[in-house]
Amino acid sequence: MGMVKRLLEDYVQAVHPHDFDEQDALMEDICNGNIVVPLEAMSATVDEYKKHSMQAEYDNGECPDCGEPIPDYTDDGDNCTNCEHVFYRYRENDDAVPSE
Repeated sequence: MGMVKRLLEDYVQAVHPHDFDEQDALMEDICNGNIVVPLEAMSATVDEYKKHSMQAEYDNGECPDCGEPIPDYTDDGDNCTNCEHVFYRYRENDDAVPSE
């Protein structure tokens, strides 16, 4: 049962990463049977969300400034909880002008 509970917690966090009220409402709806989500769908959603987490953007999933592990569900623009480093995804320079 513990693994299913953890999957459910991860699922509601992946669906509503920064809205704790929505996470609670979704958790309650699922637990009360108002919403049915197969375990395979929950797992796929969590896996997809984690694949795009900031951990994948940084060596060893650690903050480059202090070496602390980057928490699950850290998003682009979030700060390190230890040193305030701002995590961001690599992107091409939007202001770059093609050479002629």
